[in-house]
Amino acid sequence: MSEEGIIVNLQDYSVHDGYGIRTLVFLKGCPLRCPWCQNPEAINPNYEIKYQASLCIECLKCAEVYRCDSIRKDKNKRIDRAKCNLCMQCVESCPSKAIARVGTRMSAEEVIKSIINYKPFYDTSEKGGVTFSGGEPTF
Repeated sequence: MSEEGIIVNLQDYSVHDGYGIRTLVFLKGCPLRCPWCQNPEAINPNYEIKYQASLCIECLKCAEVYRCDSIRKDKNKRIDRAKCNLCMQCVESCPSKAIARVGTRMSAEEVIKSIINYKPFYDTSEKGGVTFSGGEPTF
């Protein structure tokens, strides 16, 4: 059995969250609710949908396939989150990626396979490696 979690992002070549060159693994889920949180998209442990109005081309393909009537015609308030059932049909239909899923389910093995190729960079930089962040990685 493989351990799995929802990963928000794998960020390569970071030099700010630990010594040397690092990969940051941002995990989803945090019970702390800190007022200074730098990653609010990682608080909820489940998948979410994000919307970036600046990417939207107003084709409304998301509204054509979405079955729960949660897509609004208002570009600034595109998703009625009270009606959203997270079926991800709007995400799959959006050609401009203005609507996107936050998080990807990955096994520990998949995470390792994604970052192992960077080992030479970790080894040549002083104390480089991997930092698990979040969310709250111990959650």
